[in-house]
Amino acid sequence: MRPDGTGLRNLTRNAADDRMPMWSPGRRRLAFRSNRDGEDAIYTMNTDGSSVRKPFTPPPDIGRLAWAPDGKRFAFASKHDGSRRIYVMDSDGGRQRRITNDVNTLAYGAAWSPDSTRVAFTSSPNGPRMIFWVAADGRILDPTPLVVPAGVEEDPAWSPDGRRVAFLSRRRDWVRKDVWIADIGGANARNLTLPPDGAPERDASEPAWSPDGRRVAYASWRRGIPVFNYELFVTDVANPGPAQLTEHPAHDDSPVWFDPRGLAVLPLHSRPTTWGWLRHTRGRTR
Repeated sequence: MRPDGTGLRNLTRNAADDRMPMWSPGRRRLAFRSNRDGEDAIYTMNTDGSSVRKPFTPPPDIGRLAWAPDGKRFAFASKHDGSRRIYVMDSDGGRQRRITNDVNTLAYGAAWSPDSTRVAFTSSPNGPRMIFWVAADGRILDPTPLVVPAGVEEDPAWSPDGRRVAFLSRRRDWVRKDVWIADIGGANARNLTLPPDGAPERDASEPAWSPDGRRVAYASWRRGIPVFNYELFVTDVANPGPAQLTEHPAHDDSPVWFDPRGLAVLPLHSRPTTWGWLRHTRGRTR
């Protein structure tokens, strides 16, 4: 759909669960996970939903996949060796390599830096959840904080220029989850989704940068209602002001930006996150 919520189109039209959309480098194809053939597998299709293919079936114990901007690797969390740690594998599903140390802590939500050299993720080594990074080639196994924590932090999303990160934080209190942005390291942190006075409280999830770095899309559900009903929102980075894009009884979540004129939306009763990084250079998207 378009960034104003209009022009919604269904790309998959399948009775199975089609989820976790990911743009291929160059935006020529869209990858997603589906159980349409009786197993949870990765599929790709053209941008209009045609020419669906199944390049590989991921191991059954891995979480959501994050496709590297260079197109060569996926990053993911897995606990098949006991503890849940971060791994990378080739884009054809082969050659899995662990890139985090063997620690008995939760690790999930892998997200690539725009230059494909680092992987950010969420972990809780000594208390509340924090955001860390490690080298994608496995040379640095000890995680380094990506943002100095000031509450429960999770779901990192690198900005297209690699200078900032969007993430979820409970800095207002230990209950409400807002979308924040900060410089790498944690300086200049700002809340992008603070509700206006009198507006209902909402919990945010799955921040996704626009290709030009000016806006952030995210999913959100209203607190105080008995049923989780995610809707999509978008907010300007320089002048935050959340605008609701969807209003439907189904779950609308996991936004990924298609180009400066539109984004894809996933309705699903689960909480996958997709990460796709696009860099603009002189008016072109690469």
